Amino acid sequence: MGFELSVIGGAPTPGLAERWRASLVAHGLLCEFHPDFAFGAWSGGYLPIKLSVVPGSFPAAERYGADPVACGFEISEHPYHPDDPLPDPPELADRLRRASHLYQFRTAAGRDVGEFRLQCLGSATLSELVDGAVCDPQQGTYFFGPPALANARREADEYEASWDEPHQWKMSRFAGFVRSEDECMFETVPTQSSHPAFGRPAAVVVALMMLGLLLAGLMAYHLLRRPWPPAPPEVARDPLLSQGRGIFLMRCSTCHGFEGRGDGPLSGGIAKPPVANLTDAEWKHGDRPEKVLAVIENGVPNTRMDSWRHVLGPPEVRAVAAYVYYLARRPVPEELRKPG
Repeated sequence: MGFELSVIGGAPTPGLAERWRASLVAHGLLCEFHPDFAFGAWSGGYLPIKLSVVPGSFPAAERYGADPVACGFEISEHPYHPDDPLPDPPELADRLRRASHLYQFRTAAGRDVGEFRLQCLGSATLSELVDGAVCDPQQGTYFFGPPALANARREADEYEASWDEPHQWKMSRFAGFVRSEDECMFETVPTQSSHPAFGRPAAVVVALMMLGLLLAGLMAYHLLRRPWPPAPPEVARDPLLSQGRGIFLMRCSTCHGFEGRGDGPLSGGIAKPPVANLTDAEWKHGDRPEKVLAVIENGVPNTRMDSWRHVLGPPEVRAVAAYVYYLARRPVPEELRKPG
């Protein structure tokens, strides 16, 4: 039997997928979406997800094991037109009245525990980001705000508690994303046991690494859960700057701040040298495009400026570099606008 949830809210905005991923980290779910996924451009169908679970983040977290697993759900987007009369309470009615978009989540009868948890928490966290509500047709009700998250956690915890046999907790290990002519999927390794068979020292290292990721994600989540300030008109009209701004706010603003002044929420806890003020008149690592790109791609030794080479592709790096020039009120070099 299929299980469906719908999110009714605002239309997708630039960077929504990244903010969604950051919000899932706060619930112990470290996700990597298929590279082709983007809100507003996804044609519907199954969304492949690489999932790692932070130990201790929910009652059955340890049963997922240490290796990333392959899971996902069907997701599609549709226009939404509110019906009259709108349901109570008034705050729910106001959310539905403002809504313009419907995001449908579905898992099939053969869903595993990871797919169900992702479906529940994915819909609840997305509803916050689009200022909407979750519609659960199975329960015949709506959830929004903190109750939506509480209900999602309860549903997932109860579902997992009902799976008692070890064979029910065998999930496919993630081996990589693949793309065919008509669908996006992933490669998997034969099923793994839910009871991880790795040594205690390795388990401790993995747990500490994932805890660090969780704390970083929590910071990002609390920073990004509130709406970003509207993009200035000149940024909104420029696709390169708009893309760069979305990535910068998601990836860089925790240290550099929304305006690039080096005053992000994590900047005070970073040892010297201090976080760079990108609006300064002088950039000590150089202001030529190739120098700026090198700093983003390779990082800066002996500072907290890490390499983004393995996180951002060349187009994303160029977009961020262009936005850094914009923040410094400098002309964007034409080299950054050319596909490289």
